[in-house]
Amino acid sequence: MEIERFVVVYGVDGKSCRLETPVGEDASGPGLRVVFDRRPAVGGFRLRVELNAMAAIDIEECRLEAACPIDPSDRIFCNGFQSWTDSRSFLPHETMPKLRVVGRALRLHRFGDAHFFPYDGRPGRLHGHTYAWVGRDKEHISLAGSLNESNGYTLFVFHAGQGGVNVEKDCQGMRIAGRCRVFDLLLLSGPPGQVFDRYFGLMDRACPPGKPRSGWTSWYLHYTKISEKVILENLAAFSSRQIPLDLFQIDDGFQKAVGDWLVIKPTFPRGMAPLATAIHDAGYSAGLWLAPFVCEKRSELFARHPDWLLCDADGQPVPAGWNPTWSGTFYALDLYNPQFREYLKEVFATVLNCWGFDMVKLDFLYAAAMTPRKGRSRGGVMGDAMAFLSQSVGDRLLLGCGVPLGAAFGQVDYCRIGADVAPVWEDHRLRWLRYRERVSTVNSLTSTIGRHHLDGRAFGNDPDVFILRSHDNRMSADQRHTLFLINNLFGSLVFTSDDISRYGEVQMALLLSMFPVRAKKILKVTEDRGILAAVVRIGDLGYRVLANLSEEPCSVFLDPGQYFTTTEGFVQGDAPVLLNPFASRCYLKIGDRTPGVAGSTIHLFPGSEVAAVALKGDRIDVRLHERACGKGTVWVRVPTPGPYLSNGVLVDSIAVLPGVETVAVAFTGEDNGPQNGRDDSR
Repeated sequence: MEIERFVVVYGVDGKSCRLETPVGEDASGPGLRVVFDRRPAVGGFRLRVELNAMAAIDIEECRLEAACPIDPSDRIFCNGFQSWTDSRSFLPHETMPKLRVVGRALRLHRFGDAHFFPYDGRPGRLHGHTYAWVGRDKEHISLAGSLNESNGYTLFVFHAGQGGVNVEKDCQGMRIAGRCRVFDLLLLSGPPGQVFDRYFGLMDRACPPGKPRSGWTSWYLHYTKISEKVILENLAAFSSRQIPLDLFQIDDGFQKAVGDWLVIKPTFPRGMAPLATAIHDAGYSAGLWLAPFVCEKRSELFARHPDWLLCDADGQPVPAGWNPTWSGTFYALDLYNPQFREYLKEVFATVLNCWGFDMVKLDFLYAAAMTPRKGRSRGGVMGDAMAFLSQSVGDRLLLGCGVPLGAAFGQVDYCRIGADVAPVWEDHRLRWLRYRERVSTVNSLTSTIGRHHLDGRAFGNDPDVFILRSHDNRMSADQRHTLFLINNLFGSLVFTSDDISRYGEVQMALLLSMFPVRAKKILKVTEDRGILAAVVRIGDLGYRVLANLSEEPCSVFLDPGQYFTTTEGFVQGDAPVLLNPFASRCYLKIGDRTPGVAGSTIHLFPGSEVAAVALKGDRIDVRLHERACGKGTVWVRVPTPGPYLSNGVLVDSIAVLPGVETVAVAFTGEDNGPQNGRDDSR
């Protein structure tokens, strides 16, 4: 990408002015001076564009024009507007079609950028927010990314057929006086991992520290029909089975109406503080859902505080969307109203300090910036909103959702990176509407894969819940397993909503196989026509994950080597793997180390539950992590054949593959005592 020209259209003294200049040549117009600062960076360069206004001016358009030759085989990654917007790599001839008219009638355009960005449905006209990359393969990409979104959303608008891209600032409502840095861009080329590390390493805000966590949330089974009884029954189901969750979250439905966060439903007769205490007593951290910048029409807030509502130029409340589980259309609230801000501060103080919750999930955050305000563009308002939330929540955990991702970088501990899942693979009616934020499992997985590189760099990724239950669920067993595997692969926050008291043996074994939840290093990801292949490391162990998200069976070649998978056992690599529609597998690549883990049926990522393996003479000791709670067999690679005393039991070795001699160690999963060799290492 070679940036060639800068264009700004602005209003000064009642006149509209236009200034164009080649990039790198400072220029002046009536009441305005443009200054460029281009500096080398490892793998590319950094470009800053500063406007110096002699008096207050209104920015109408602001863009950089660049040449970007695009080959028909290239892929163009477009990051969607907010958490739920589909985000993936596109082929140059693809389109981003306009939402159908009936979708606009349902106010679905309010959830994304369709209410301010002109979709035209032309092939090759693709756009994304905050950052984008182009590449023919995943070994080398060219990335352009904004390092600061505080003045407005940055959009990368590709005209693939013409070999060009415009870097545009959504500047409606932006008024400046004095100096204003409108662009701070980094342009890099290289291997994806290095490029993303450099990009996020130069962000103004560092990624908050956050370890991988697991949890339960009430939404995806009970939705708004929750009560104290429902919450305590699900809590007991996990605590009585000693499931080692980290978080237990109460979602939407505890409040009497959206917006009235301190007015609790009668189905919670003791209020919320006793539930937070019960969650703590069970050994879990307590989370609570809120949507701070919206209210529904039936709320007390809407009736009593109309001045808190965000209103348009005609004084009418601004709709933020439509939700059938609430009272239909819901409305945005005015971040800059002092009384409303004090109300939100009271809400957070009550939830976190009086009720005792440890985490808040803050949802529908895009609504804070439906319109420009106070001389700030939408992106500027969104930046102010996220700064306000971060300050209000303080040192407690913050999970962002429904948020423009650039504004969330470094401001939240965890962030949703995809659409809501559903107990069905795809919602074909919503897909027909061309609704990019649609509730859909495959739509969610598309963004989970597409945005996997954000994990640990911008925040911890929340890929939404997995659903293993067979009741109230129309997904097949393969679809459920693939959702479970991919969420665990790419997520730092892995939730379910299932009532596990109704699990059968297969579902319970699969649930237990995710513990301990381990940090993962993603080395390589390829995705083509619905076929995912990922190379992953957990500690010293290497894995290959294959998944077929398509409706057709496919063959995928496994890299050379020797592997173990729970579905096939020990297999030789460099051979085709047949994947049925929606099926997925995780392969442990067997290393040369002896003693070393060669396979396991206990964990979703075989062997990652093993804390230590020790060999002394003919004695082998295997210890599992304290949070490993499944049962099964661990195979340990040994240097020579022969019987071994394995965790106190005499066991013969077995050659499972040419040159791979192993000893099998059984774990019953019935206790955590020394006989089972469990250990609290993490």
